[in-house]
Amino acid sequence: KNIDVDMLDYNYIENCNDIKKLKGILIVLESGKEGYYPHLIKTVQDKIFSLLSDKEKNKILRLKQQISPNEIIEAENDLTNWGNKMTDNEILITSSKEKLNKHLPPVRGSKSNDIVNNKDINLNTAIVES
Repeated sequence: KNIDVDMLDYNYIENCNDIKKLKGILIVLESGKEGYYPHLIKTVQDKIFSLLSDKEKNKILRLKQQISPNEIIEAENDLTNWGNKMTDNEILITSSKEKLNKHLPPVRGSKSNDIVNNKDINLNTAIVES
C-alpha cells in the first residue's frame, strides 16, 4: 500500500486499525526515507503489537526473551552428553555386528572367493573346450 507523509503522524497511527497500513508505515519509518523518528517507530510497533492476537503476541515475547548463561551451559552439557552416548552406542553396535558376522554363515546367494575362482576356472575351461 502507498504510504503518504500524512500517515506518519501520531494521531493517524493511534486511530488506524489496519495492520497492513501500520506495517507499511513502519517500513517507511525504518527505511529513513522520510527521516528518523525513533519515538514514532516505537509508537507504530506498540500499535501493531496491540492489534495482534494473543498467540502472535506470545510468540513475539518468547522470541525476545533472553536466555540465561545457566540455560546455555545446561543446553551445552545436554548436547555433549547426548553426543557421548551416541558415540558409545555406535561403538557398541559396530562391535556387535562384527561379533555376529564372525559366527554367521555367508548370506544366501553370496559366494566365497574360492568358490567364485573355481567357477571362473570351470567357465574358462568350458569356453576353451568348445
